[in-house]
Amino acid sequence: MEIPLSTDNQQILFKLHRSTKDKKIADRIKTIILLSKGYTQKEVASILMLDVDTISKWVKKFKTSSNINTWLDDNYIAYKGKLTSQETSQLKTYLSENIMLSVKQVI
Repeated sequence: MEIPLSTDNQQILFKLHRSTKDKKIADRIKTIILLSKGYTQKEVASILMLDVDTISKWVKKFKTSSNINTWLDDNYIAYKGKLTSQETSQLKTYLSENIMLSVKQVI
């Protein structure tokens, strides 16, 4: 699947790639650049050592985004766990005072 990119958009992506320190964002940018050069999603996945589903997801988001900044936004929300803040604080205190050799002991 080739993605047509204008020369201006290619330049923008190259500049973004050079300036980013985030590997995941760099891989997203490389994905679109490689696809615009005629590589298949399977080839890009192999080159970047990613799975094809990830490449497909990034391409779909690229095509539906209104601009490059919204495409690069990562709306990932980390799992915060089931402990309350008070329980987390108690656990941290306990672990700083006691040595645990396995996760089972912590649980």
